[in-house]
Amino acid sequence: MVSYQGTFQPFDDSSFLACPPPFSRSRSDVQLRTYPSATISGYLQKYHPKFMFLVQLSKLDWQMADPSFRGTLFVPRENSIDESSLLVMDQSRARLIVKYHLLTDGTFPREVLSTSLFQQLETAVPGSPILAFWDQDRDAPSSFSERLCLNTSLNWVDEFDIACSNGLVHCIRRPMMPFEGAATTCLRSSSLY
Repeated sequence: MVSYQGTFQPFDDSSFLACPPPFSRSRSDVQLRTYPSATISGYLQKYHPKFMFLVQLSKLDWQMADPSFRGTLFVPRENSIDESSLLVMDQSRARLIVKYHLLTDGTFPREVLSTSLFQQLETAVPGSPILAFWDQDRDAPSSFSERLCLNTSLNWVDEFDIACSNGLVHCIRRPMMPFEGAATTCLRSSSLY
């Protein structure tokens, strides 16, 4: 499977050792761990170390490493996460951010997300859904190209359906926050209204 950050193949490499990203070395509250191959945690550790740092800080890494877990995770691009903010992040804020990017009610591949023009996706943060809607991609060569936007037309899914043994990962342009008035922003910025 091709990722915007390289090729992802479910790895079975028992010799893969976790190396802490440079920004995490000053944090004693995040432990160096190795995760089961091909799980969401294993994928994050290899391809998204900044977001994995937030997952570890939030103490949700065990859930995403559990082979019996079934979920969908929206992961922001590595370059959209500011390293300096990771150094001062506390556990409760990290947990809120990670849980808002996580759908725990099963896997939601692109074909399911494509069934409706607008959807409210229930996150692991009670009462804080992600508003997903299809919007025209103004940068695409075809005038009929659409992209799945999350909460605002400025944040969309870059890559769908990265398969892990315990769920799916979708790569998005930037992190999302549950308290930004998403529904109002989304409806105003949609080309449909």
